[in-house]
Amino acid sequence: MTAGNFDGSSAAERPAFQRISTGNVQADAILHGGFPANSINIIMGQPGTGKTIFAEQLLFHNATGGRPLLYLTTLSEPMSKVVSYAQRLNFFSVDQIGTNVIYEDLGAELSGNGPRALVPRVVAAIKRYSPAIIVIDSFKAIHDLSDSGTEMRRLVSELAGVLSAYAVTALLLGEYTEENIESYPEFAIADSIVQLERKSFGARDERYLRVLKLRGSGYSEGQHAFRITKDGLGIFPR
Repeated sequence: MTAGNFDGSSAAERPAFQRISTGNVQADAILHGGFPANSINIIMGQPGTGKTIFAEQLLFHNATGGRPLLYLTTLSEPMSKVVSYAQRLNFFSVDQIGTNVIYEDLGAELSGNGPRALVPRVVAAIKRYSPAIIVIDSFKAIHDLSDSGTEMRRLVSELAGVLSAYAVTALLLGEYTEENIESYPEFAIADSIVQLERKSFGARDERYLRVLKLRGSGYSEGQHAFRITKDGLGIFPR
């Protein structure tokens, strides 16, 4: 099933806006062209569902030699492990690392100074690199350091303001559950939400991609089966 016109107007009447390709033909088709540029996007799912692979495929696909792309790790997996696993994927290019695709680890700063260290660190990285895309993996892990919901709401508001001011497209990855959507402030400001699921059916597991939100655009609804391969996510749209 495909979502219809979101505002009642025809395609010719609606102004086009720039998209960021995911680097995956099927995912782009499901998203009707990719993520909106200069947006905040959440990629949610349990551990092992392919969030990191999805984000890295997007980065390397868009590493075209213009503005660099930034991957920030927090408290989930150390940066060395993220890069090590990425090297096994066909889209990974070691020649891009450090120039077009930049990895940085924020774990020590967040552990030492708490959530308040995030926004100044992001601002410093933006001023240094002027990235077009920033991935924060895992954003949900920052909740574990927060003393209150008020602190996280303030942090999310400040981060959204920074990203908007500098025209950056952001992907916030996290091991979120559907219950978190109602209570975590990042979901309120997100322009899109993509869920990666893994479900058990007897002796086998099956994975599904589902778009829960895509502001300002239609998208292909429902659960789209996928598998993880060395080329990234092999998706089978409904």
